[in-house]
Amino acid sequence: MISTVKLIRLSAAPLLVMTAVSAAPIAASASASAAPNPACNGNHKYYITKKTGSEHINLVPRTSGSPGSELTITLTAGASATATFTGALQTEESAIIASAKETISASIALSLTASIAYGFKWKVPENYGKTGYLHVGAQRDIFSWKYGYNNPPKCHFLRVKSGRSHAPYNLPYTWHGSS
Repeated sequence: MISTVKLIRLSAAPLLVMTAVSAAPIAASASASAAPNPACNGNHKYYITKKTGSEHINLVPRTSGSPGSELTITLTAGASATATFTGALQTEESAIIASAKETISASIALSLTASIAYGFKWKVPENYGKTGYLHVGAQRDIFSWKYGYNNPPKCHFLRVKSGRSHAPYNLPYTWHGSS
């Protein structure tokens, strides 16, 4: 440790200034006062771990017809598509969807409902297979989720529970195919 004493004259009376310098304790106190990692606060949170795909679901029975025929299908007002969950309590579903909105898409919902009726037409092409099909329903994203927290001070993630969800994001949705 190095100490210095200086005598400074600012006016008629002298002023005594003392300083002390120490290299080792300053380095130790700098690391002790470092800000904690905000991600390691110990707060529990839902995390979307991976989007594994998308799917479409029928909300009414499909219609079918032979090549050259025109198919019609109607989705009535009030038809709805609801998210499904594995590993979650009903009280947790909204929090999982909120995390998915941040991570995957703002369009994801716990439930989507048609407010009006929708009608669709499609002509089965002449060169299609034996039968053409017209479907109407909704699109859903499939994703895995986990619930846990980053354990301070080493910030190791501790998973409390995990599961999968199929959550709707687009209604109405129509598609066709053949056999």
